[in-house]
Amino acid sequence: MTMKIFMPILLIVVGVLVIGGVLLLKRTSSGTSTTQNAGARQIQKNISESGSTGANQTSGAGGSMAPTKSPAVAGIKLTVSSPVTGSTVKAAKLTVKGITSPGADVSVNETDTKADSSGNFSASVTLDEGENTLIIVSSDIDGNYSEQEVIVTYDTGVTY
Repeated sequence: MTMKIFMPILLIVVGVLVIGGVLLLKRTSSGTSTTQNAGARQIQKNISESGSTGANQTSGAGGSMAPTKSPAVAGIKLTVSSPVTGSTVKAAKLTVKGITSPGADVSVNETDTKADSSGNFSASVTLDEGENTLIIVSSDIDGNYSEQEVIVTYDTGVTY
């Protein structure tokens, strides 16, 4: 095992032992989503420098860690219907809409809202000129959550 791969794994193991309980370290690229169940400890890390698309490790009650090909993760659904990643908008105010678990708490950047009894949610955010990254997080009473990242560009149409 090369030092490049060994060192991050060692740091992850130490972090799990020191912190204990629920731990999630994640690194995602734009447009991806991650779900996590609060009852499990999962560490997910994309190892792009090794040419691999990703490596997932889970730690159970015994504390031993073993690589897995597909993570055993339970969470809640989260679908952002508007806006879509890569879109360009002409107004600073943007309404983010989607569906998640009924009654779930939803946060869009620093704007909080609650999903209705059908799971529908909407939240208005103010964009800065240029590229904006929206982080949408949905969580339920049991601590399960889902996260999605959407990148939009606010173009005023004014050239300088």
